[in-house]
Amino acid sequence: MTENKKPVGNSTDDEKYILQDFIKTLEKNNLKYCVNSEQRLVQVFCGGENFKEQTFAFFFGEDGESVNITVWSIEKFDKRDLPAAYKFCNNLNDTYRWCKFYMDDDDELTCSGDAVLDNRSGTNVIMMLFYRFIYVVDEVCKKIKEYFR
Repeated sequence: MTENKKPVGNSTDDEKYILQDFIKTLEKNNLKYCVNSEQRLVQVFCGGENFKEQTFAFFFGEDGESVNITVWSIEKFDKRDLPAAYKFCNNLNDTYRWCKFYMDDDDELTCSGDAVLDNRSGTNVIMMLFYRFIYVVDEVCKKIKEYFR
């Protein structure tokens, strides 16, 4: 099995295996993606019922034992809506325990989360996190439409 591994950037063998397995899974599921080997980054592009195509960025740890998923620019809020948006963001953090939400410097809602990986379950963990984030972002976008429009 190891002879089929293709190196991705300057990374450990564990990370190379998990990255390659993750990419194979994306291809098998016909998901659009882009790889930046130098940053140990895989960007996956998809949409939901309540949001248009969004970039889900997967940053892999140097040791191959962790991944961070980040979804930027879920919604940009007007200055007048910021006090309510901050309360909304706090409520999201209370509601979705696997995701952390914050307002970035551009007044945009961002979602992020982390997971620990190993060779046996790495891709399964990443895909579960990915599908969970799609579901959460879709729910959040629906709530934004209800509360802010």
